[in-house]
Amino acid sequence: MTVNEAIAEAKKLRPTALDDKELADMVRVVDDEVAEMMESEPNYFSWPEYDYELKLPAPLDRVYPLYLAAQIDLYNQEIALYQNDSVVYNSAIADVKAYYRRHNRVTNRRNWRI
Repeated sequence: MTVNEAIAEAKKLRPTALDDKELADMVRVVDDEVAEMMESEPNYFSWPEYDYELKLPAPLDRVYPLYLAAQIDLYNQEIALYQNDSVVYNSAIADVKAYYRRHNRVTNRRNWRI
């Protein structure tokens, strides 16, 4: 998923008065969090000139529009919708973290014996 695709998906979920630059900055927040979790470098590309690919693969990339929908609800002061969306986002990001832990286990745990 690219930044533009994430913004388009979020706009399908929630209409907003926020411009695309603000939404792209919100996407970058999530992508930087994912990069930190994966211990990789964050994307330092300029968004309007370069529509870069986000860190998460296809089945897990739903976290980006979910985060945007929650932030749009917060911006619109729709607190009940924000609470619902943030619960859904937190569940999705927990799935991402669990997936990452399952697929990136330490091969040698070096258990000590006494």
